[in-house]
Amino acid sequence: MTKRALCTIASAVVITCGCGSHYTEAASKEVAKKAQVVGRVVDVHMLGEREEVVTICHVDPRFVVTVETDDGERKLGIHSPARTFMGSDPVGKSYTFYLSQSGNRFLLEKAQEIVPPQQAEGHAVDRTP
Repeated sequence: MTKRALCTIASAVVITCGCGSHYTEAASKEVAKKAQVVGRVVDVHMLGEREEVVTICHVDPRFVVTVETDDGERKLGIHSPARTFMGSDPVGKSYTFYLSQSGNRFLLEKAQEIVPPQQAEGHAVDRTP
């Protein structure tokens, strides 16, 4: 390969890398929307066991958390119940699920257990995945 051909290839790589970093920078500046799902967990099962509509909240969802809210049931696709709920059984407990949305993707930032006043010692239990 000639020296001129190598310079042309090197220039193409620099231009491509520059465009990629510009795209990444622009994407990272996109403002994420915040949402909360508040309700009682009624079920946790593996994704794919049933035919259902699920809001995906992780890059690699493997489980579905069914949450009973004031507006009906919501199904959230999560990666790990053990991480999301810190090893405790969530069924029957109430949680606030904090979600962020960027474009058409959701991310579960944390799940915070809502502790009844008679059990609370001044604060809710934080279950950050």
